[in-house]
Amino acid sequence: MSAAPAWLGPGWAARLGLFRRGEAVTLACELCGAPMARAHPHLLDTREDEVVCACPACAEHAGNRPRSHYRPLPSQAEVLSRLEVTGADWAALEVPIGLAFFLRREAGAPVVALYPGPTGLTESHPDPESWAGIETRNPGLRDMAPGTEAAVISMLDDRPRAFRLPADRCYALAGEIRSRWDGLGGGAGTWARVRGFLDQLDREVERCRG
Repeated sequence: MSAAPAWLGPGWAARLGLFRRGEAVTLACELCGAPMARAHPHLLDTREDEVVCACPACAEHAGNRPRSHYRPLPSQAEVLSRLEVTGADWAALEVPIGLAFFLRREAGAPVVALYPGPTGLTESHPDPESWAGIETRNPGLRDMAPGTEAAVISMLDDRPRAFRLPADRCYALAGEIRSRWDGLGGGAGTWARVRGFLDQLDREVERCRG
């Protein structure tokens, strides 16, 4: 178990806590040192296996250069509407709670499932046939960018919900869940925050469509 993968880089949890509390934070591009806005691009450094904060100029230059070892992380969420995942599907994935993130670290690699808890994220490896069946019924899960994009699937309520997200946003949510976790089951406040996060994603997607 780990609170987050190494590629998020040092200090990510502390920065997340400052943002959540609304405290002033001085941000600088990790590539050129220039000051940055609070909302800024992120890049995956495939050599160091870390996410780095970048100013728009560096993100454009490094993220789109041929043979660059930086991959740009997507900036927007996408709703996976009409999700077809049953309780039996979820049980076959062997995820013990009603929320998990799914990603491929490399092109062609098996899907990895990550689910949050009081000690951070637990990684599991779903049965490939079970995941393939879910992908067949939900094509939006097939072409996620390896390493930089993940699907969050919630089975917390009667209606399953799913989004494609930049991978760093999934890990930020996991960090917040860890900091709020209460008791054995997480606590009502924790899961209310998760539902609020998903509702916020719905609103973000609607604004982008409008």
